[in-house]
Amino acid sequence: MTNHVLVVVSEFPKFSETFVVDHLRGMLLSGWMVSVVAYKVNDEMVKCFFEELSSRLNVKKISLFSLMFGGEVNIIRAFLAKVEGHSSPWSLHARFMALKANRIARLIKEIDPDLVHAHFGPNGIICSLALKNFHCPYIVNFHGYDVSVYPKKHGWGVYRKSLCKAVLVCHSDYVEEVIKRNLKRSVKHVVLGVDTERFSPDRPRRLEWGRQIRLLSVGRLEKCKGHDVAIDVLDYMRQRHPEIDFVLSIGGDGDERNSLEEKVRVQGLSSYVSFLGKVRYEEVPNIMRKDDILLVCSQSTEDGWKEAFCRVAVEGMAAEMAVVVTPCGGLPDTVRGAGYVASQHDALSIVKEVERLIFSQVPRSIARKSAKAAEVYCMKKMIKDYVFVSEEAIKVQ
Repeated sequence: MTNHVLVVVSEFPKFSETFVVDHLRGMLLSGWMVSVVAYKVNDEMVKCFFEELSSRLNVKKISLFSLMFGGEVNIIRAFLAKVEGHSSPWSLHARFMALKANRIARLIKEIDPDLVHAHFGPNGIICSLALKNFHCPYIVNFHGYDVSVYPKKHGWGVYRKSLCKAVLVCHSDYVEEVIKRNLKRSVKHVVLGVDTERFSPDRPRRLEWGRQIRLLSVGRLEKCKGHDVAIDVLDYMRQRHPEIDFVLSIGGDGDERNSLEEKVRVQGLSSYVSFLGKVRYEEVPNIMRKDDILLVCSQSTEDGWKEAFCRVAVEGMAAEMAVVVTPCGGLPDTVRGAGYVASQHDALSIVKEVERLIFSQVPRSIARKSAKAAEVYCMKKMIKDYVFVSEEAIKVQ
């Protein structure tokens, strides 16, 4: 008999969450039926990622209007439903959670899945409310902001109360440790897979660094990603080593674009920094193949955010780049065995690691280490782990 999983996610597909796409593709290729419930759906991207698998994929969008559909009495009852453990149970945030849970409950009744899988923690809370009257196992997949920003704002109590029956899944040692410390629960560790063959260079890395060294910083143009710090790293490297032509490419788009461009102009670096804009999924491997050193300058923020894993760092290793990271959250674990970890989050600490690698290693020797470390993040292993955890959840239930 074919198993059927209902996956609940906020936005589908989302470029910065392609591992969700990989999860679903893996389940489909393993013979599962997959239904997706999302609040925002990009039909064009769904077609791009799932065209050959569309016969077993069902995507449903929950609109704001649909939350209010289902009969006045039912909606009022849903709106007043208790969200146990929430720090502000009568806040608009908690009320919308209750309404979303009511809508998802109706979809669960309609779809009748064998398993519900929520990406990420907040959607796990909603699913727990939706499943109160159903005998259906569910998995809650934690990733990053849901164990940092979210509990700092809303507290851990809502997780403790809501997720007592859920199977908890994470992808990094850092997130696993945070969950165990705060929820006192066991966690299933699923390796976060990357299609390393997509990033594998078409020719070997050069033997020597050469006159020009190309730096790369990729990610949303937000303060937490530290692109401003990467610009300072470039500035320091050009001042300290004028004999080397250091240049920097910044890939991504976001609210910080104008301020970053202004920073580059003020520091006189316009000739040495390229803004690539929003990078398409299929373009990332070619960009990484052209550059030498990936800078992941992630910064902890006041709202509690930390880098939980960083798929970009793994992709850089798969592309046989040298990878230099800050000690933010789970980054040191992610690049274990290949990456260079700065002692602090500031530009000078990162500069010291860049200098250490270029004056002690050559590109080809780094390439071997990076490629070896990336092998840990095997896509087939991730799919196997997901299928095992999913089947186990159904059996236990």
